[in-house]
Amino acid sequence: MLTSSLRPVARPDKLDVARYVKTGPETGDAASLATKQSILNPSALIVLGIFGTDDDRKALVRTPDGRTGTYRAGDRIEGRAIVAVDDDSLLVRVNGRAHRLQLPS
Repeated sequence: MLTSSLRPVARPDKLDVARYVKTGPETGDAASLATKQSILNPSALIVLGIFGTDDDRKALVRTPDGRTGTYRAGDRIEGRAIVAVDDDSLLVRVNGRAHRLQLPS
């Protein structure tokens, strides 16, 4: 049983921070693994993010003209009806056909 509050250990007064801070560009595998190139079609709808609760999920979407907006099931965007917003995708209906728009990976 804990009888008193735990306190963090204080930083030493003479800590040489410069010894632990790396300056300059990353080299080796870290630099190449930290960045992933993704080619997005600027003339398409792009799902930028999905958020909200299970009962009220919303999607942040970029339109071909560069505008962004928040949409939920039942809304319309660029002539498409939003059927559902899932954890990682947006289901839209165009001309009676369903299309799934995934979050970029």
